[in-house]
Amino acid sequence: KVSEEALRASEQALRLSEERYRRLFEGNPTPMWLYDLETLRFLEVNTATERVYGYSREELLGMTVLDIRPPEEHARLYAVLRAWTGQSGDLSGVWRHLRKDGSLLYVVVTAHRYELEGRAAVLVLAQDVTERHLVEERLRVSEARYRALFESAVEGVYESVADGSFRAVNPAFARMLGYASPAELIECLNNGVRSLYVKPGRRREFFDALGAKDTVTDFESEVLCADGTSKWISENVRAIRGGQGELLYLQGFVSDITERRQSELDLRTSEERYRVLFEHSPVAIVEYDYRAVGDWMEDLRILGVEDLERHFVQHPEELSAALKKVVPVGMNEAVVELVGARSKQEVIA
Repeated sequence: KVSEEALRASEQALRLSEERYRRLFEGNPTPMWLYDLETLRFLEVNTATERVYGYSREELLGMTVLDIRPPEEHARLYAVLRAWTGQSGDLSGVWRHLRKDGSLLYVVVTAHRYELEGRAAVLVLAQDVTERHLVEERLRVSEARYRALFESAVEGVYESVADGSFRAVNPAFARMLGYASPAELIECLNNGVRSLYVKPGRRREFFDALGAKDTVTDFESEVLCADGTSKWISENVRAIRGGQGELLYLQGFVSDITERRQSELDLRTSEERYRVLFEHSPVAIVEYDYRAVGDWMEDLRILGVEDLERHFVQHPEELSAALKKVVPVGMNEAVVELVGARSKQEVIA
């Protein structure tokens, strides 16, 4: 009698245990299923599998696990199961699965192998990570696109941290400064072999210009090249900040403006040379501004006057008025001496 009661208690405990695991299996919000390792046929599925994959339980029990995979994943599954043979432990990995409507989903599969009524079976838990995968894929595509733009950009591009160390430069920036590669530029400048700016303290001036702003534009500086010569560059820089406003790193876009700076210098030199010759010439020279006369004559043409010479003969008073529009804008000291004035301002007045 005692053994019968113990047997019934054991059977009752077994039923309760089976019921508990059944409820855990059925009620799990994550898809779970059981399949035969030899035939790959579904043996059992939970409600979440029906909901996520779009099949009914009856449909799934008439299918194999190959039917919820794209054809290109079949060979991979067979290879993984062969490698699993004779090994212990669970399997885990990311797989592509198909819903009933043909849409693709990405799942992290955890598989546990055990025996069921003398046959090898596999219990699977499949966590849907489609959203996460798509976000990561978009990020990878975005990073690849940025990398392609970074590498192929005609202008120099760099990323640097607050202390001035470069963490990335593109080939155009390296070529601009005469380095064989971006790696050589980073090694020389980050290790103190050579500084970037010719003027000491220029980096500090840059951060003074940046302050709490997010951008600095047209920051012009003389920089050192690999061979010791110098160039002029213009930087447009964007500050990348964290959630608390702290500076994370800088993105810089660099143009070589050496030729422009040289042209400006040549122009200033030429203007200065002309100014010296102008001021010290023994001949009296006056500069006049004829723009007002030009505008007035253009107005006459708009009004239909084609023969200006004839028009002035017929209207001599207009010619006299036109001459009054001519304004002297400059003169040298010889003019002042010639007219006996005390200053240029007195002559103009």
